[in-house]
Amino acid sequence: MVSDELVMLVPFEARLYCDFKVAKGRTTLYCSDNLHEKRENQDAVAHIIEAHGVDLNLEEAVYSAPPDIEDAEAISVNNDEQGIVTISGLSANTKFQPYTHKDFQFDLVKGDKSSEQLNEFFKSDKHNFIAILDDIATRYNVHIIMSLTVDSDNFNILVKIIGNQTSISGCDHQMIALIDMVTNEFNSNEYYTTESILVEADSFLPFLLNKQNEKFVKTHMSTSMFVPELVQDMNSGLIATQQQHVILSGNTRAMTLRAKSALQKRLQFLKENIYYKKINNLSEAKLLFLHKFCAKDISEFMINSQCYVKVGNNSVEFQAASPIILNNTVKQFTLQFLQEVVELTVSLKEGKDSSAIIMDLVAGGKFESHYVVVIPALMSDKFILCTKQAYLVKYTNDQYENTTTLKDEETIKQLKVTFEVNVEYEDFICGKKNGKLTRIIDNVDSAIELSNNSRTSYDNQDDTMNVSIISDVFKNFKTSLNNFVNELPAEESFFIPEVYHRPIIGSGGAIVQTIMRKHNVFIQFSNSFSLPQNNLGITRYDNVIIRCPTKNKRNIEPVTSEILKLVQDFSYLQTTKSLKLTNNRFENIILATLDNSNLEALIQIEKTYNVFIDFPTDLSQSDNEPVALKVTGNDESAVSEAIQEFTQSKSEWANELALKLSANFRQYAQKQENVSKLYNEVIVPLEQMFEHILLSINVPNAEISLSYNDVIKNKKDNFNKIIEFITLYLIKQGITIISKTEVPDFVEE
Repeated sequence: MVSDELVMLVPFEARLYCDFKVAKGRTTLYCSDNLHEKRENQDAVAHIIEAHGVDLNLEEAVYSAPPDIEDAEAISVNNDEQGIVTISGLSANTKFQPYTHKDFQFDLVKGDKSSEQLNEFFKSDKHNFIAILDDIATRYNVHIIMSLTVDSDNFNILVKIIGNQTSISGCDHQMIALIDMVTNEFNSNEYYTTESILVEADSFLPFLLNKQNEKFVKTHMSTSMFVPELVQDMNSGLIATQQQHVILSGNTRAMTLRAKSALQKRLQFLKENIYYKKINNLSEAKLLFLHKFCAKDISEFMINSQCYVKVGNNSVEFQAASPIILNNTVKQFTLQFLQEVVELTVSLKEGKDSSAIIMDLVAGGKFESHYVVVIPALMSDKFILCTKQAYLVKYTNDQYENTTTLKDEETIKQLKVTFEVNVEYEDFICGKKNGKLTRIIDNVDSAIELSNNSRTSYDNQDDTMNVSIISDVFKNFKTSLNNFVNELPAEESFFIPEVYHRPIIGSGGAIVQTIMRKHNVFIQFSNSFSLPQNNLGITRYDNVIIRCPTKNKRNIEPVTSEILKLVQDFSYLQTTKSLKLTNNRFENIILATLDNSNLEALIQIEKTYNVFIDFPTDLSQSDNEPVALKVTGNDESAVSEAIQEFTQSKSEWANELALKLSANFRQYAQKQENVSKLYNEVIVPLEQMFEHILLSINVPNAEISLSYNDVIKNKKDNFNKIIEFITLYLIKQGITIISKTEVPDFVEE
């Protein structure tokens, strides 16, 4: 980035793919037309690789290089054995993204088909595969090469995509969905069906990428989900302008449509419950560092926290479904990302130039090549290095050879490192009357500066504060830096059912205080009863935090083990009763209410009766066997009362009728056509016609299960119509219902 005020330099690796062609023994199925594009900087790239003794015809290479590569600093060239030439250096073009690649491999069972027949199938206008690949290549500006080898049983297909990471991430789910389509079409699966859902905002993606939700849709709705990746597009260009879609596929159209409807309803509900927060006053260098080097970790953070995070050019924005989740996510983001990225300001003595020092400082892969250098445009005697604190500490502790650059007292005037921490940790870091900070610089000629905190600003609207360590001498700077990092907060959090909190804390806090003193940590318990249940299943939020200074971080693991051992010990003293949770009852609790009020009510039962309901994350529909839903508490009467309220709720707990079918149903259900018709013509239409029922098939037991609540039961005509409709359909298939049995609520002990 170049502006009137500063220049930013970032490390780059421009990869030139020179051996992308289909390997010997492989046949090309597809190659995108945009493979050989003339680059504006091709002459500069050719000059660089020639100067480094690399013989390469750029006309046959696929690559991307910074527009200013001719002016880039510290150029090196590496020619590996994998057909990739890498040009490394420092560039002022902060928007450049190097080319990378991703491979997809899949097999098609050959049967009696020849390679020629496969080629005809793939290029047939009937399937439209070529047009789809052309569209992906053009829309996302990627290069696609698809090739084939044949063994005795299979066609082995390799798809290689070359492009920048943002583009590859944007089209990744579409390529996986296409492979799914090719496989099913090749196998002549006439029941294969697809649907799509428009994702109106990227903030919905953490919900859609949640593994629990994906598994529920796959298991209970027989539908696969192909969801776009979370992409931090620093250019706000390519991906930001593309309409994102979730692709659904399955072998039963009615079930796929059912999944689509359920997801659309849940997304609409999420759309109406969004809370927003923003952290301002963040440096451009730190935000650029997060874009360049932390994008993958931030994506994982979003999925785990179920909160959307957008790293912008001058701020970080957050969206969540609850104010509590929002505030906790901001705190955790600061702890895991903003606190970990620091800015080192190096001031030089008069007459000293920064250029040579910068090159020496970052040479040889120091800081893991993860850094941003900021140079004030009109000041050659100062620069800023933005990197991770762990890398800086390693550097200053002489983990690298020849770390003399910052030790030169004839050149270095002052060193200053700035940390960003959450304001909630102000007292933890500073101590009473700044006592901790004073001890950090005791006997060391250094200073500590606080800004944007409660003690220096009465109008701090941000969630972060800045702490800077300043010294004129490298040795003192290193000592103060290490001392301060040792005092930064380190913490781990996890979930323990609230029913165990009081026994673990002990009378007057005696037990937990003993643990804290023993391990020199702080333990905080909270309840999660007020947090939303937005997923397709119970979400258990972390409600125990173990916090300590970084120097004591190794103590966290034994503390966690000790607490979990206490939970195990207390569990032997508790009362547990079990309910028979079938697939239908499981789905009814999750799907019967649009706003997940069933799951919210279940959590409130836990709170009211001080019990824990061990609700599973999923039930396997392969055999439709029920599981025991365990309700645990410290008091037997409380457990019984909780179960009574739960099972008597008209929306929460469903009655269930098992329709035992004649033995020939098992043979009938072996054909996919019959199962698909049963779902398409009977099960899903009945569920849509009568809102308060769910139907499922148990092939091994030759059963159809009908769950219902009192609304249907009290309308006997409707209830009888449902049974009659199922009976008549089955009779036409030569199948009879031989018995009808009510499924009991309780598991027999």
